[in-house]
Amino acid sequence: MLNKLIIPRNWRQKVFLFGMIANLQFVILSLIAMVFYRGGFSYLTDPLCALGFTHVAGESNIISCLIFNTSMFLVGVSVIFLFSTLLSFFSDDPIEKFFSSAGTIFAIFSGIAMCGVALTPADINFEAHVIFVPFTFFFVLFMVSFYIIPLVKNTRFPNRYSYVLLMYSVFLVITLILFYMGYGGYTQERSIIQIITQKTAIYIEVFVLFALSFGAWKLERTLQEFILPCSSVKRNYLVF
Repeated sequence: MLNKLIIPRNWRQKVFLFGMIANLQFVILSLIAMVFYRGGFSYLTDPLCALGFTHVAGESNIISCLIFNTSMFLVGVSVIFLFSTLLSFFSDDPIEKFFSSAGTIFAIFSGIAMCGVALTPADINFEAHVIFVPFTFFFVLFMVSFYIIPLVKNTRFPNRYSYVLLMYSVFLVITLILFYMGYGGYTQERSIIQIITQKTAIYIEVFVLFALSFGAWKLERTLQEFILPCSSVKRNYLVF
């Protein structure tokens, strides 16, 4: 079933390039959104999703809202396309295929959850927003955890990518633990730790996605450089 999601070869480099651009723009645009945030944005006390509020203290926050939510939505879309395309590198080995397929399923859910975060500003639809946020982290955790094995086994991807995913999965577990600690009682110190950790997790995730997109872009470019000179000898001799 997931094989039908694999992007055609002539579009793969474009998808990976889109992944790099989408994650880079999130960093840039979220920083710009902080500048336009009504009342001034605090990294220590304001959650990142506050940038997506339509109003702050009764005043319009529409510029920050549009900038941040658009950038988050693009990241969510890029995650869906990125991991659907990554499947093409892991279709030969059964173990790689199984774990990459499972990881891609969670990646699609994660991308949808990210889009959901962008489409449900917390000051308008708080109930839906607080459902999407933790699911985003949960799905990302399973996504990166399942992809560690195929990245370790695959000889075309450098092992550094699997190490990056492993370290990030550990950090995500810590983030989720701190997130649910909030239900045990509120303190200012606990709130600051949660907010900083969640922000850090999001920006690290963007870095991880950028790195994967870049690595896949380089690999696909190398494969196409190898395939094209040989295409006159035999067509369709490599299927990924």
